[in-house]
Amino acid sequence: MGFYDRDYYREWRPSSHWLGGNQVVPWLAMVHVGVYVLQLVTAGRAWHGTFTDMLMLDVQRVKEGEVWRIVTALFIHDLHNWLNVVWNVLILWFFGRQMEEIYGGRKFLLLYLTAGVLGNLAWVVVKWLWLLAPARVYFGAAPAITFVLTLCTLHYPRQTVLLFFVLPVPLWLITLLYVGKDAVLLLQQLGGLGRPSAVLVHLTGAAFALAYYFAPGWHWRFGDWKWFRKAPVRAATSYRSQWDEHLEAQADAILDKLNREGKDALTPQEWDILHRASEAYRRRR
Repeated sequence: MGFYDRDYYREWRPSSHWLGGNQVVPWLAMVHVGVYVLQLVTAGRAWHGTFTDMLMLDVQRVKEGEVWRIVTALFIHDLHNWLNVVWNVLILWFFGRQMEEIYGGRKFLLLYLTAGVLGNLAWVVVKWLWLLAPARVYFGAAPAITFVLTLCTLHYPRQTVLLFFVLPVPLWLITLLYVGKDAVLLLQQLGGLGRPSAVLVHLTGAAFALAYYFAPGWHWRFGDWKWFRKAPVRAATSYRSQWDEHLEAQADAILDKLNREGKDALTPQEWDILHRASEAYRRRR
């Protein structure tokens, strides 16, 4: 398997830019926690308070033009369920960092936000058309978090997770139970049973992860920010003829070491080789 065919290929050189290094997940975690603290500080005696009310997803207000709620609802949580914030941040921290390692900060952020927006749009459509009877308003990071968990499971299904920090369980089983529960609840709602909930939002995140992982062609191009750029004129000389086979062999060996021993085992020289290989690969695309 060549360097550029590997599932875990990414931009290798460390970067001080928060979108270039592995810094997006910590920032997202801080944003989620920080916004929750602001919700607590600004909460009134009646329900959630003005700050939360301004950001939550309310279909009627979206109809009136407040479309930003489709995005902002992703970053607020139910004040009466602090465990939901803890759960979401833990999933983001442990599994989101692995996905950022694979896709890079910029692409991971775009995927995370896209999953959240798609989930919220699904809720808006369902509520608007009265296809189901979901809750009156919605907020939370569930679609994006479910996307992260599902995508990580697709990459590393046999990864062992300590459930409740004690019980070792394969990741695929945790995700199956997590997503399966929502699927059962959705079926109950379709049958007129169960209380109104937003499980469709969660399942939209899982569906997006499946579509992204298995979609041919745009798997790696999604998030490259090149959709609206004019395609450059390619030189007649094939990029493949410029590919240094020795460099590729070196990169393959280093990636094997990375897979076995982790990124901390690599030397600065090995990181430099990976960077040069990634630059050569990018020129070939």
